[in-house]
Amino acid sequence: MKNMRTLQKRIAYQLQQGSLDAEVTGITCDSRKVQPQNVFVCIRGNRMDGHVYAEEAVERGAAVLVAERELEGIPEKVTVLVVKDSREALAQLSCAWEDDPAQHLVTIGVTGTKGKTTTAYMIYEILRKSRDPRRTHRNDRDEDRGKKAFRQKNTTPEPVVLQKLFSENDAGGLHPCCDGGFLAGGKTAPV
Repeated sequence: MKNMRTLQKRIAYQLQQGSLDAEVTGITCDSRKVQPQNVFVCIRGNRMDGHVYAEEAVERGAAVLVAERELEGIPEKVTVLVVKDSREALAQLSCAWEDDPAQHLVTIGVTGTKGKTTTAYMIYEILRKSRDPRRTHRNDRDEDRGKKAFRQKNTTPEPVVLQKLFSENDAGGLHPCCDGGFLAGGKTAPV
């Protein structure tokens, strides 16, 4: 559990309501995954708008909402922070939640129009075969990290998942290899 006052230092926001003294148990941008005392970040997407799910997140126990606009009908006990860019806020909050794990890792990012996954795979294989004792992660959907499989729904994980992955592998000196989709989606903002 962490105090919102320590997490919010990384983002610019306007406090709509509530208190920064809220104790939180995690961060998510998926209302279906909200647990009691979570931070729910409302993300505007191409097809869906997370702001629509703010009330559902509160019903599931969200203690803090982060949104790009003021929200109406939210109980006063729930803290609401209004930010300019909720994707950036999610990336920054996720990084703060995991105590900046990427600061201790060598990160290799691959950008371009075509061949990103192939290039990331080649880098992965070079590092793996160099017998480098550190582990490497590619953005593939099914990656074997040592003895633990890491299954991903998407090739570009959300910041919460990405920072958790970095945190879990910090001690092992992970070399994250990711393609440009991270950069375009604002998912590596703190990396």
